[in-house]
Amino acid sequence: MKFIHIFFLFIIPLSLHSFELTMDKKIYTPEMCDKMKLLSSITALCDLNKPIVCVKTKKFDIINTYLIPFVYSNLISDMNTGSNFTSDEIEEIFSYYAKELAIKNILFYEALDLDIRAENKEMEEHIKTNNIDFTDKTFSREFLYNEIIKTVVINKYLEKIIYINLAVTDKELEDYYISNPSIGRINKRAVVRYIRITYKKNNDNEKVAVLKTMENLLILLDKGQGFSQLAKKYSDDIATSNSGGLAGNFVEQGETVEYIDNI
Repeated sequence: MKFIHIFFLFIIPLSLHSFELTMDKKIYTPEMCDKMKLLSSITALCDLNKPIVCVKTKKFDIINTYLIPFVYSNLISDMNTGSNFTSDEIEEIFSYYAKELAIKNILFYEALDLDIRAENKEMEEHIKTNNIDFTDKTFSREFLYNEIIKTVVINKYLEKIIYINLAVTDKELEDYYISNPSIGRINKRAVVRYIRITYKKNNDNEKVAVLKTMENLLILLDKGQGFSQLAKKYSDDIATSNSGGLAGNFVEQGETVEYIDNI
């Protein structure tokens, strides 16, 4: 698998019953449907016509068909270069996004319970700040817009409810980890942030442009510019970019996808 990443390590009204987080098929682009049809022969998780529960909570279930656009975005560059995948590799990526999106949706529905909503002006600002391209065929416009709504609502919830009296620095997290070695007594753990930049057309010019962007990001980091702000601006991973590239706090070795886990 060939991924281009920069990693930074310092070791969407609610009912009262459970419902499924899945996708209307119109959300999927034709390109995505074609690619997933090929992969469905490797693992049933990629079958758009076969709902499989990946995460079950009291309020919602996360179904594989909800995860597919995220997984597709992760695999597309390698699929375009003819890379082959094993069922374990694909299922590992499904597992990663299932856990991350479960957390994201829990926060989103908690925010809705508190009547926190996304205003049009906030949506426009988020789209502009993050240079979101609605012409990108990786995701349909409906899918992107729904995810933007979630992200804006969650950010407001975090700022108004969670972060208002909370100020934990990366250094404090690291110090806590060091002073509590039992946290990592089985496997190594780390606070993981990353910027993912992928090339989609697989031509030399685009590859050169991506590498140049990566080099410029390293220069900005060396000059002291904040990694989180750079991740929000440059990362094309919609699951983590709006949290400053944060993949998780105290991520245990073996919990995340292989290309992160091996760092």
